[in-house]
Amino acid sequence: MTVTDLATALADLAEPDAWQPAPAPVPPDCLTGFAAWRATAFPTPLGWAATFDPALVHELAAAVARSMTDVGVHQGQAPVLEVCRDPRWGRTEETLGEDAYLVDTLGAAYTAGLESGGVAVSARRREPDAVQPLRAPDLDSPWLRSLAARMAERSIVLLENDGLLPLPAPASVAVVGPCADEVRSLVASNAFPRRGPARVGAGRRVETLVQALRQEWPRAQMRCAAGVSAERADVSGVPAAAALAASADVCVLAVGDVSGPFGVGTSGEGCDVGDLRLPGAQHELVEAVLATGTPTVLVLLSGRPYALGEYVGRVGAIVQAFFPGRLGAQAVAGVLSGLVNPSGHLPVAIPTTRYGLGHGLSYTSFTLRDLTVDVDQVPAAGQVQARLLVTNDGGRRGEDVVQLYVDRRLVGFARVPLAAGQTRELAFTLPAGEPGRFELHAADTGGMVQDGPTAQFAVVGPPRISG
Repeated sequence: MTVTDLATALADLAEPDAWQPAPAPVPPDCLTGFAAWRATAFPTPLGWAATFDPALVHELAAAVARSMTDVGVHQGQAPVLEVCRDPRWGRTEETLGEDAYLVDTLGAAYTAGLESGGVAVSARRREPDAVQPLRAPDLDSPWLRSLAARMAERSIVLLENDGLLPLPAPASVAVVGPCADEVRSLVASNAFPRRGPARVGAGRRVETLVQALRQEWPRAQMRCAAGVSAERADVSGVPAAAALAASADVCVLAVGDVSGPFGVGTSGEGCDVGDLRLPGAQHELVEAVLATGTPTVLVLLSGRPYALGEYVGRVGAIVQAFFPGRLGAQAVAGVLSGLVNPSGHLPVAIPTTRYGLGHGLSYTSFTLRDLTVDVDQVPAAGQVQARLLVTNDGGRRGEDVVQLYVDRRLVGFARVPLAAGQTRELAFTLPAGEPGRFELHAADTGGMVQDGPTAQFAVVGPPRISG
């Protein structure tokens, strides 16, 4: 029996008077939540990786486990621990990014969260124990929706901003692009709305980006046009979409991916690509909108990073959201209006740009200083204790992701909430590693930016023997 068969069975049992306890015959995917009818669709794993927040990832997994065990499922297939080496791979959306340390840390947090809730993490088939609930459980409770919203908000990455954002109250807005009014640009390929049987539908309403923006800016004059498809090369709608952008005070240009089952859409299993240009005729649409001169926010709703180098410096802002889930549109709208201060950081580099692993901007500013280590020399089997100060020297509360690199290799990170003007000291414990002289570098906009504080230490003696 497939996951779709399991979902159909759950749908048939959704009415309380029809509910009968029965074991689930196959361990389902649980990459974006429990893949069941009417269950909350959370951000895709590449989205949770953008939070750089192991505690939140653990909380998410524990909540997913609770949903699964409530219907008698005690085994799940997640997480994907393959490091993303080539984002042309269709299943990039299922990964936790390009860095082994980040993948290991967040993968361990998700695994521990599932196991804490009684779900075994294994790809092998097993018959879970049957349960006897009195009624069908709520797989989309307010608690679960709140968790999905927090995860979505923390996953959104502000790549670039020339001061256009935030936009608290624009007078007229053109919302343009194939992802502007498209549910498939919000939920990942392995979420139930994309893999469930057509006869039962998505199970829960998912607001699109333009719908969320209408709620965020209720007084704005707002019009929407797709312009092009992400799946076809037809450009016949480009002139009308560009004219719409030209008539507005600001344009929100939503491009990226549409998800689907195997081989359907532009991201997911069976959707490998030959290059990382925006799929379909989206490049032509972007160029036409930029030619109007209207201040433009480029919003990426996608399952993989796309090459954006041609647009850097030509748009007012760029926002990246990796399939942010059922509450993703509201999270993006909150970032655009300023209700949400963006705090996501890239788990994968954006091709043809300077935006590498760990890059992410905020509506406040942070300063890192006074990085120190406790030793000048340490044996290969030892540890290095590092400390530094981080200050929010902007005008509003924000969350920084402080990262430590050795030779541009990520070795530690911490997500830090800070009130305006607040300073905190952070402490890290790092394994010494191979012998040599090393420079430790602190950053909060990724390892490609080398202007943060540094400290040096030496590792001496015979190398550590693993195993």
